[in-house]
Amino acid sequence: MFIINTKELNCLVRNVAAYIRGLDPDCENPPPVLVFVLNAAYELAHDLTRELADFPHEVEFLRAQSYVAQQRHSTRITPGALDARLLGGRNVVLIDTI
Repeated sequence: MFIINTKELNCLVRNVAAYIRGLDPDCENPPPVLVFVLNAAYELAHDLTRELADFPHEVEFLRAQSYVAQQRHSTRITPGALDARLLGGRNVVLIDTI
């Protein structure tokens, strides 16, 4: 198990937020879409979107279910309301946790 403390987590969130801001620092393009993989990234979504409160962005969620315990290793993706047609020409940042 990998555990980080609150200070390290806050630093990580700030670094990811800085990366996202750097994708379009002048806000000349459509806002980036942050796609968080549920359920593990739920709390990270809260922290990161709070850090990006002053930067235009959109948030979507993606559900993934792993089949590691079965005979084969694969992942099933359930996009929910995520519509790939709305992502064209935009920066999309996929965010997951381990």
